[in-house]
Amino acid sequence: MAEKEKSEPRNALTALQEAIQEQSIEELAEIVKNVAREQITVSTAVKALDVRKYEAPDSRYDTLFADIQVLSNTIRVTSDGATTPSATVGKAWYPAETYRVWGMENLRNIRFIRESADATLIVDYWGREKIL
Repeated sequence: MAEKEKSEPRNALTALQEAIQEQSIEELAEIVKNVAREQITVSTAVKALDVRKYEAPDSRYDTLFADIQVLSNTIRVTSDGATTPSATVGKAWYPAETYRVWGMENLRNIRFIRESADATLIVDYWGREKIL
């Protein structure tokens, strides 16, 4: 008799990520809305996302993720909540690239600093309608 495959339990975030991958843009527009936006200048002081933008951007929506576009110059990023980024510490994020950050804990923990020259980030926060 063949052994049954074990399946891992899926959390709501994993289910949403899978749904996003499988759905068309039109279908996604019914589920996920752009709820806030900010522009950040990253310089020699460590920067974080503006909590007021993603914690309660609109009382009708829960923020799920952020798309962060690096407009100019390489930055360094940490997201563990314990490591401070520096010009040589953290993941390098490059200009003209967009990075997606999922989940409230990651949005709270992410930190940025420039690598060698000031950089500009555009952050779009995406959410779904709250289930009451």
